[in-house]
Amino acid sequence: MEVWTALIGGIIIGWLIEWVIDWQYWRRGLDSLYAAEAKLRDALAKSEAEKAAVLTASAQCATQLDDLRSRLETLTRTESGARRSLEAALRETAQLKEQLAVVQGAQPVAAGTSPPQRDPLAKIEGIGPAYEQLLFDAGIHTFAQLAALSADELRAAIRPAAWQKLDFDEWIRAAQELAAQQADAAGDRMP
Repeated sequence: MEVWTALIGGIIIGWLIEWVIDWQYWRRGLDSLYAAEAKLRDALAKSEAEKAAVLTASAQCATQLDDLRSRLETLTRTESGARRSLEAALRETAQLKEQLAVVQGAQPVAAGTSPPQRDPLAKIEGIGPAYEQLLFDAGIHTFAQLAALSADELRAAIRPAAWQKLDFDEWIRAAQELAAQQADAAGDRMP
């Protein structure tokens, strides 16, 4: 029986020695592995949060891009409509010029007479070369003639498009001032 007792005692002592070695050498590294695993789990959680933030930002950018695309389409349609309106106005202007040429051709200038005196209507703010020519074509050649018109008569002569904002009252006021200056200058020249 002593053999059996020694054998069982040896097994128990060997098991205890193995247990102490396991705890002292092998399981000590296990704590550092658990700590490394915890760090990796934290890093994974942070990267998942960053991924969610990036996906949210990406969705917002996609929404903004769609909004910008719709705005671009709207602006393109608006520009196209404005171009069509401008082309229609130019065609109408050309037709009116043709009609005016026909009317002027029906009333020939008498032989030996000179064309009417023309004041530089473009001196009035808001009247450029194009509007000046439209006024000349309508038979308005002087500041005095322009000053004698009403805003509605002037609008009928110019025929502005709906999008054009012209201050006809200011044109008339400026023409009255210039006509008065011309009259004063002419009065000064007379003996």
